[in-house]
Amino acid sequence: DLPGLFDPRAEAVALQSDGGVIVGGGANNASVQKGFVFRVKDDGTLDSGFATNGVFAIDSPAGAGLPLTFHGLVVLDDDTIIAAGGPSDLVVLRLTNGGEPDTAFDDDGVAHFNMGNVDIGGGIFVDTNEEAYGLAVQADGSIVVAGMTQPDPISPTNVPVAARITASGGLDTGFGVEGFVFLSGLTSQAALYDVVARPDGDLVVAGLSVLPTQLSANGKTTSTLSDPYAAQAINGLVALADGRVV
Repeated sequence: DLPGLFDPRAEAVALQSDGGVIVGGGANNASVQKGFVFRVKDDGTLDSGFATNGVFAIDSPAGAGLPLTFHGLVVLDDDTIIAAGGPSDLVVLRLTNGGEPDTAFDDDGVAHFNMGNVDIGGGIFVDTNEEAYGLAVQADGSIVVAGMTQPDPISPTNVPVAARITASGGLDTGFGVEGFVFLSGLTSQAALYDVVARPDGDLVVAGLSVLPTQLSANGKTTSTLSDPYAAQAINGLVALADGRVV
């Protein structure tokens, strides 16, 4: 059980250098679904020294009463924790190795981004619902998140999207279009589920109903895998030391 939270759903897991297990997801409290990150010791018990009684929980920064779930999780070499999720906005959280908000990241440890008034082509402006599912950290500390947006609230159709956030928590407007890269989905449910950074700085993104795509470090499409079977559902990616991606 997680203190003060009910029906927890784990979405992502990562290891710290001492063997501690970091878990991210979403859970209910009395009024709203909160995003959480907790730490389990190597003996399988909740680490009460992490955050508050072992759990860091947060309401959605997108607005009062909105739900939040963290789907993506990365632990850096110094055991700093980065989590990404949604919905409503793309939400990125950075915690210290002890589970406290990293105030060097957007002042309070959490950044969120809505794509209102970003032209994705054809006169469509994104201004509704965003969600991040995967993330990767580049060599300079920049964070790239992968997910989706729904630009039309009347007839919701997902648009796969990647965004880059600076190491200090701001949107990197030099990446793609005003900080975002939009890809073509093959169905209305298309979304990017993961992103990896290759050793040469390039990125590879993949997900549901979207062709796996390689992006340059500044968000330009450099290649796309044409095999339609590869677009059915890819939930995770791993970059190997030689640059290949599994």
